[in-house]
Amino acid sequence: PRTADWRLNERHYGALTGSSKAEAIARYGADQVQAWRRSYRAVPPPWTQDDVGRVATDPSMEPPCAGLEPLPLAESLAQTVLRVTALWQELIEPSLASAQTVAVVGHGNSLRALVMQLEELSEQAVSCLEIANGEMRAYESGAGRELHLKCIWRPSVVAPISKIL
Repeated sequence: PRTADWRLNERHYGALTGSSKAEAIARYGADQVQAWRRSYRAVPPPWTQDDVGRVATDPSMEPPCAGLEPLPLAESLAQTVLRVTALWQELIEPSLASAQTVAVVGHGNSLRALVMQLEELSEQAVSCLEIANGEMRAYESGAGRELHLKCIWRPSVVAPISKIL
């Protein structure tokens, strides 16, 4: 079975959303942008109410899921870890406990949050963790419910989609 869950969405970068890295650096400085991108607790500048209104009236945006808390106006990696940990506890861990094989596909920071959970990384270690686009990590179960990193596959060259299909 396939399950889609909003908690694997990318971290919400607030007012930085829609800006390129170069634009954000020009506006806020390289050190500040790097702190927002890699720090565990730093929260980028939040969306303004105008930003929220613009997104709310954008016809390309799907309606919010029923029962969800309002989205934050910006999000730290620590906040992303909270929602990904809840996903782990509610969906992934029970599937593994029933001997299912689970594949998780997500965005960079949601995957960093999951790896933090799986590998019991510290705040400092997850702040330094880089997960490349297309990177795959395989874990195998050990004694009890422990998972151990089996391998990491990083694509050296990404083939054009026409060559894959």
